Amino acid sequence: MTDINVPESCGQGVSTSLSWHASIQSECLNQQNLVTIDELRNYTNGLLNVSTIEECNNNITILENYYLSLDKEINLKKANAVAFNLFKLANLKSDLILQKFLNNPPPGYNTAGNSGTDSDSSSTEFSNAEK
Repeated sequence: MTDINVPESCGQGVSTSLSWHASIQSECLNQQNLVTIDELRNYTNGLLNVSTIEECNNNITILENYYLSLDKEINLKKANAVAFNLFKLANLKSDLILQKFLNNPPPGYNTAGNSGTDSDSSSTEFSNAEK
């Protein structure tokens, strides 16, 4: 299997404008000679290694732009692979947002549920049934 070579003009750094950076990266992806579906999957799987919401948004934009540029009648497998990775990125983004929320809950939000009180009668009935 051959490596996917990114043209030098594509630049590897992140611009101060993430939307501009994503646009350039998706253009670079379009310029690459993606010989096999496996090479595309390897490349798009690499975009799943995100640790921030901003990285996730950037990679979603890259894949969306690439997906929109594909002729789905000719490149159906590639389009499906990209769509699947978009789905994965959306789930990762959801997890990152949830984690951020749980780490910094808004004032007045109680993350401990009902704070140890046993006000839910169904849980009381369940615990009594176990005895």
